[in-house]
Amino acid sequence: MLFLLGAMQLVVDGRKVALFIPEKSLALLGYLAAHRGMHSRRTLAGLFWGDMAEERAQANLRMALYSLQKTLPAGYIQADRKSVAFDPEGLVELDSEQFEQMLDAVCDLAKPTSLDTLDHAIRLYRGEFMAGIAIEHEFEFAEWLYERRTWYHGRVLGALDDLITAATRHSAWPRAITATRKLLALDPCREQAHRQLMHLLAQQGAYTAALEQYATCQTILHARMGLTPMPETDALYARISLARLRGPPPLPDSTLPLVGHEQELGLLYQYLVIAPLRLVTLLGPGGVGKTRIALATAAHQYYAWRNGICFVPLANLTSGTDLAQAIAEVLQLALSGQRSPHEDLLNFLTNREMLLILDHFEHVRDESLALVEAILATAPGVQLLVTSRERLSLSNEVCLKVEGRS
Repeated sequence: MLFLLGAMQLVVDGRKVALFIPEKSLALLGYLAAHRGMHSRRTLAGLFWGDMAEERAQANLRMALYSLQKTLPAGYIQADRKSVAFDPEGLVELDSEQFEQMLDAVCDLAKPTSLDTLDHAIRLYRGEFMAGIAIEHEFEFAEWLYERRTWYHGRVLGALDDLITAATRHSAWPRAITATRKLLALDPCREQAHRQLMHLLAQQGAYTAALEQYATCQTILHARMGLTPMPETDALYARISLARLRGPPPLPDSTLPLVGHEQELGLLYQYLVIAPLRLVTLLGPGGVGKTRIALATAAHQYYAWRNGICFVPLANLTSGTDLAQAIAEVLQLALSGQRSPHEDLLNFLTNREMLLILDHFEHVRDESLALVEAILATAPGVQLLVTSRERLSLSNEVCLKVEGRS
């Protein structure tokens, strides 16, 4: 196999072949391999020795081809009096071709197999295309090399974006963290990726590392671009700092393991944290794991809200008219007695930023929809995660169906 992504290498039958040849010969090999097919000698001579007379350029081309044929296995370079080709029978594998083929094969990020395919392709990208080759005075070749490097760099950044999306969708958090770190190594000024890494570290409980990532982002932006972090990055830093001081939320213990619901957890991360929705309903029959999914989400993502998370169990509530009272009790909100619990609760929530989890909402659905609508209308910083056997059927509701796992 000939490796073009990173420093050029040739491996034949599992053994590395030393490429002790002049830089232009190595550049010629890379160009011929990247463009399989016949190339006229005149074109190649002009590409690599364009500042010379044609006779001298052709002589230099002959010397370069001789050094390649002497170094490479037989048949790698084929040449006649007018043209030159690399591996015309297509027997030599190229890492760059495998890289492109693997990425082209990924058509559905929802499939778990996409993670392994993207991972494998990204590992092939060891560095910039034909790293170390710098023949800047040959402008036509230099322009071609710059374009190829830019193209492969953009392709691997896109692959890393896809891998992060796929990994978070399947709750493969360590893989998402690794991919985000790789992306930042290639594009350190991408602030959105710094924020993404802060989110991923925080939801794994690594608050100190998340806050250190903010400092790294701040330093890089200032040093390279003379900028400060965006307000949303500052706000995320503040939320994580508060979560570290506040500690985990008081949540019921879940005695049953949560197995087979990775995709639901990943989607909730997207719905509640990355692209926040106001009302998300976990919808499904009893016993499929809706409460456990909600609790796992709360345990990992409570850093994302300045005022934390409020988990309200409703299974034992006898009347929907008591919902405001039940929420107030969990919030430890002292009711005034001069207004209804409904009004006191709305006044309290108006300026709060929090996630309100209403568990087993089907028990109080018909009598409690008006309160849910009022919270959404008067408390813009409050998001609701509801578990229910029935839809709420409100205009801004997004339902996530939960099915049992055999």
